[in-house]
Amino acid sequence: VIVGKYATEDTRKAEEKLEHALLEYIQRDGSSGRLFYDMAWSCEFLHPKGNAQSTSVMQRNPFSSNKEMGWMNIVEFPCSRVPGTHRKKYQDYYVFAKRSGLLGRIKHETRCEIKLCGDDFNVPTKLCAPYVWVMGHQPGLVDWAVDILRDSIQSHMGM
Repeated sequence: VIVGKYATEDTRKAEEKLEHALLEYIQRDGSSGRLFYDMAWSCEFLHPKGNAQSTSVMQRNPFSSNKEMGWMNIVEFPCSRVPGTHRKKYQDYYVFAKRSGLLGRIKHETRCEIKLCGDDFNVPTKLCAPYVWVMGHQPGLVDWAVDILRDSIQSHMGM
């Protein structure tokens, strides 16, 4: 099925209205980065992906006032179950990442914007688990930042 130009534009407008309504609902919660990423990932024909192996998507920046477009991705913080409960405990990886200079290295090498989103950071979240939000001007650089983060998490967790 070929989607016509006007059908695609109507779909884009509907998605933007849905994003706006959801942003109003969550207010200024840091979950907006995760929300925008998940919506873009699910709307393949509206939000291009970097390449076949890429998990980065083209999307508006929910943290900026002008909502400029860029390449976005997220990395979840590692967690484990608290014994005897249904709660999750998020590992101290973020402390390691900040103290080791990893985040500064990623920003320097990839020129990507990095936000740590979660209750223990400057971008608190009430509606989703803590995550690292990455945005840049080129999908390859965003993918590189994500690869560095994931490799570091695996190394830190002893995987």
